[in-house]
Amino acid sequence: MQDYLNQLMSLNGWQFWISFGIVLLICEVLGTDYLMLFLGLAACAVGAVCFLLHLPAAASWVIFCLMTGGVSWYWWRYHRAKSRSGDCSVNDRLGSMVGRTGTVTGSPVGENGRIRIDGSIWPIAVPEGTRDGDLIRVVSADGGELKGEKA
Repeated sequence: MQDYLNQLMSLNGWQFWISFGIVLLICEVLGTDYLMLFLGLAACAVGAVCFLLHLPAAASWVIFCLMTGGVSWYWWRYHRAKSRSGDCSVNDRLGSMVGRTGTVTGSPVGENGRIRIDGSIWPIAVPEGTRDGDLIRVVSADGGELKGEKA
């Protein structure tokens, strides 16, 4: 192990960064966050810059920190915007029903009925005069209750 570390330390700046980037990219294969992907790409980019400009070690570390900070900030912003986009139907089963059409099952009592969508039966608020077998489109999901209108 000591020989490997000595050999690694004797590399030129660009060789170290390319090797470090490859190790980080290999680590990304084991993970799922894309964090090591961006760190590995940043390290390889620093290696390319060091190869072209022959930068000292301190400057290469500064570039690596700036690149990883910038990429991390961009990735955080991208994910934050994506989570605010309203595409949260994965863990919101009622919300995923909005816009879908189903058949009324059983006779509704007042505005309280049941609708069958893809083999599942859901409680739903239906308009007056709805009967068994009518097609209903889900228009909203508020507070754990579906609301529908005739399709």
